Amino acid sequence: MNRYHLKPSLAKAMHECGYETLTPVQEKCIPLLLTGKQLAVQAETGAGKTAAFLIPALEMCDPADRHIQTLIIEPSRELALQTETETKRLSAYTAIHSSALVGGLSIRKQINRLHQGVQVITATPGRLLDLFQQEELDLSQLKLVVLDEADQILSTGQKEETAEVLMHCHCQMALFSATVNEDVRDFMTGEYMDIVMNPTRLNTRLASYYIQTEQKKETLVSLLTHLDITSAIVFVKYKDETNELASELNHHDILSSPFSSFYQERTRLRIMDEFRSGKIRVLIATDAAERGLDLPDVSHIIHYDLPQDYASFIHRSGRSAHQFNSGTVLVLMNTQDTLSPLGRSLLRICQPFTMPEETKADLSRPLMKEEKKAPAVTTVLLRAGKKQKMRPKDIIGALCTYYDFREIGVLDIQDNYSTVTILKDDPDILNRLADLSVKGKHVRVEPIKNSHL
Repeated sequence: MNRYHLKPSLAKAMHECGYETLTPVQEKCIPLLLTGKQLAVQAETGAGKTAAFLIPALEMCDPADRHIQTLIIEPSRELALQTETETKRLSAYTAIHSSALVGGLSIRKQINRLHQGVQVITATPGRLLDLFQQEELDLSQLKLVVLDEADQILSTGQKEETAEVLMHCHCQMALFSATVNEDVRDFMTGEYMDIVMNPTRLNTRLASYYIQTEQKKETLVSLLTHLDITSAIVFVKYKDETNELASELNHHDILSSPFSSFYQERTRLRIMDEFRSGKIRVLIATDAAERGLDLPDVSHIIHYDLPQDYASFIHRSGRSAHQFNSGTVLVLMNTQDTLSPLGRSLLRICQPFTMPEETKADLSRPLMKEEKKAPAVTTVLLRAGKKQKMRPKDIIGALCTYYDFREIGVLDIQDNYSTVTILKDDPDILNRLADLSVKGKHVRVEPIKNSHL
């Protein structure tokens, strides 16, 4: 793994996060980015694009320089927060500070983090431009800019905000997308390499079937009770449908939840967390869940409503069969669907499906999932912050009573609280710090309940 001569702190985190074998897109892109190449990369959903740019980005960052050195632009809040979570996992031992800049969450907290010095930021275009125009962002020391899911930045109408920020970024650039066309390439400047890891086609690890039915709701319930499902995403066209179907499935004791732009950001984050953890077995979603989200254990994708076009069919279906896993795609079609151009195409490429006779799934119970591998670090919340006149040296000095200085990782001081990472697994940390005193005052220490603070 360390044939790229990565810094030991990064290599250690990669090992603890389970990066023993790299995916093809990672094998291709990591060495090129490390040597300064500009890239426009087309790779299928679930190919491992995030690590393909995060690993070289973290390798190139200098933790002693508190300027922003890597900027990652994402088309949605969920994707930005997901990438930030992976950044924190991979940077756990590196002393590199990172932050997500997204709408829907406190801008004050995000500005506080910027003032403390951040080397890697992941942002949505709107919040990024807002903070730049407020002169809260210094992009003069950037080493790398990454546009992730670049075609989705275009399709969600965020090209102008992104282009305005890119005008001030004079550094190496990498673009990653499930599809790359001339409109996407307009983001690139100077010389760059085109890397195509896949044609725009259905993942070969997906088995795809169609079911002709005039009773889609009844057919869906039957599928969810007869198939051997770990978790499933059911795609519909309209936000109202997500609520209606989720209510119907819950009536049949199927643990399900709607997911669409109807819900506020914090609610969507909670729903996704519960789906990833197995508390929710079936997600009823609009195309808000079509792209980019890290959902590795989805066994079945069900197209309850036909997608807008074939590209959307590919992206929806790509929510399953991530990296080296397999998956099943089912398309429900009534007579009207079969007469549409897309319906006729899907009838040709999908196989007819036969419903099993025996009931195989019990989706009324949460699924016990193996926790995602992560570095052996411990993060806690301290009930003291800027308003209590806490400074980094005050908190770190107090913690040095309990831990070696080298065991104290990233510290983030907000108005009324702070978070700190201890660079080892310490299940007894709450008891150990029960009497923590900073500047002569007792400070309460609590577990982190919200990973998106």
